[in-house]
Amino acid sequence: MFKSILSLLMLCSASVFAVPSFLDVEVHVTSAELKTLYTTPVEIIAAQGAGKIIQVCSYEYRYNYAGNDVFTSAGILKLTPPNWPFNSDFEGYANGTSLLKSPESRYASGKNAGQYVISASSYEDQPIVLRTSGPILGNPSDDNSLDVYVVYMVLDL
Repeated sequence: MFKSILSLLMLCSASVFAVPSFLDVEVHVTSAELKTLYTTPVEIIAAQGAGKIIQVCSYEYRYNYAGNDVFTSAGILKLTPPNWPFNSDFEGYANGTSLLKSPESRYASGKNAGQYVISASSYEDQPIVLRTSGPILGNPSDDNSLDVYVVYMVLDL
């Protein structure tokens, strides 16, 4: 009898307190996309539907230098919902100047350590996009690129 009750409790708690699975995504961002990133963010993770939020757990950027010419100007890179103020403390921060202006391939990585308070409508059912704080210029040969790797969870509200 005790085993039956224990089994029933374990089954119920598993369904009530389900832990979301980790998911991952890789997105390749071309030189042309990087140059328009200031005005046209690149979607990294699609919105997951009503009553859901995306929690970025960690990220990795790999800058691919092709050997011809560098970007001459680059802002801060961030992964955020599209309508968040850029200065909000959210995931995905990387100094674009250190990363994208280099004449060698480089990595930048991090994990979610931010604390933020923002309206629910700005966070629920929103995609995660790659944005920059300023224009990215240079690389006239258009051969450099950025690979974005993200580990995340989808949380049901």
